[in-house]
Amino acid sequence: MPTLVLLGLSFGITALLGLSVTQGIYNVLWVLVLAGLLFLALVENYGVKLNLEMSLIYGVGLLFIILVSLMVPEGTAGLIAGGKQWGARFLLLLIPIISLLVTKQLEVILNVSQVGLKYISIVAFGMLLIVSIHKNAYLGLIYLEENYNEVLPAIQALQNDKNQIIAVSHQFVAQSIERGLENKKIFFKAETNDDLVKLGKSLIDQGYYEFTYICYPYQPCHPPKYSPTNRTFNKGNNQFRIKLPKLGEFGKYSIYDALILEQSSRD
Repeated sequence: MPTLVLLGLSFGITALLGLSVTQGIYNVLWVLVLAGLLFLALVENYGVKLNLEMSLIYGVGLLFIILVSLMVPEGTAGLIAGGKQWGARFLLLLIPIISLLVTKQLEVILNVSQVGLKYISIVAFGMLLIVSIHKNAYLGLIYLEENYNEVLPAIQALQNDKNQIIAVSHQFVAQSIERGLENKKIFFKAETNDDLVKLGKSLIDQGYYEFTYICYPYQPCHPPKYSPTNRTFNKGNNQFRIKLPKLGEFGKYSIYDALILEQSSRD
């Protein structure tokens, strides 16, 4: 019976670890708490003894997930906490921990005395492995391809764009596009008309009168909705305005040609 309890707890805790990675810690934190209480009850009832190594692996893994969820900032635009980098960055260290768990679980499975339980456990483990490979290697590849295809048209357009300066309405735009560009581009974040005006003033000092503006598709992009009169500013004795003629839709991004024009008395 203690072996069965250990085996069930091993699979259960690993499943909760994986669930927290894909669904976010807040959706499964209450499950983790219940699992912990159940674990303590079973240990007390059956006298199950975990060695120090296994206790450290379980403890570090669960504590790491909880601490990360408390430190990572809340997601924006409907994304989970930490944004798209949640799994790839913050939970990357869990991979070796979960690998240690899997190794220990296999040892427990192979040492199970009941033949039926041993083979059922091996089959269950194999099925979970197949599902994981299908989800991560196959479906994950399809997802990445679809994601890249939404970004590729914008990268190709910017690659041929003469403007060195690019303003974006959200930092995620720069994170997705910058690494794919061969030519050196300088990115600025400008969410509002006031941000564009500040950028325009600085660019004039550097001799730039044109730049590219890109809208993030998953939250409102306000500047293009307003007329150039909302982006008027004075520089010295001259008055300027920023026009945003639309270049088109490139993948999931709307791209604009931002022109800093000097206003005449007739405008």
